[in-house]
Amino acid sequence: MSRITIVYSLIILFSIFSCQEEVKKKPVAVEPEWTQMNLESDFQSIEIFQKYDTMIVRTWELKDTIAADGKSYRITTNRKSMIIPIDVTSKDSLYQFVNKMVSEPVITEKYASCYAGSLSVCLQYNNTELCCNYSSVGTWTDISESTKSISRILRRFTKINSQ
Repeated sequence: MSRITIVYSLIILFSIFSCQEEVKKKPVAVEPEWTQMNLESDFQSIEIFQKYDTMIVRTWELKDTIAADGKSYRITTNRKSMIIPIDVTSKDSLYQFVNKMVSEPVITEKYASCYAGSLSVCLQYNNTELCCNYSSVGTWTDISESTKSISRILRRFTKINSQ
C-alpha cells in the first residue's frame, strides 16, 4: 500500500468517527438529603433531625400577648422540653408529608377568629429552608390530608396540640 492510500484511508476513518453524533445523557435529578424538619403550632414545636433517632418536643402555655410596633409578641409560661425516640420509617413518612406541604401548599378556606390555630412547617436542606405557614385556621390537624397524616404519625410518639 502506498502512503497516499494510507493517508486517504486514515482521513476517511477519521471523518467517519468524528462525524458521529455524541449522545449526551440527561443528568438525573437527585433529591437532596433533608437535614431537619420543624413543625410549630401555637403551643408546641417539634424538631426532627435526619441523622438522629430522636425528636425534640417543646410545649408551652400562653400567658399573654403584647402588641408593639405592628408586631405581636407572645409571653409564654410553663415551658417543657422532651427528647422522644422516633424510628426511621416514621421519619421517612413524615418527610414525605411535610415535603408535600411545602412543595404543594394547600390554600385552605378554614378561618378561625381571634387568630386561633397556626402551623408552620419547615424543611431544611443544609443551608436552604422551605416553609409553609398557616394562621387563623383553628385546628391545624385537618387542614389537608397531609396534616391529618402528620398528626396521626406524631400521636404515636407524643401528645399533639392541634392549635
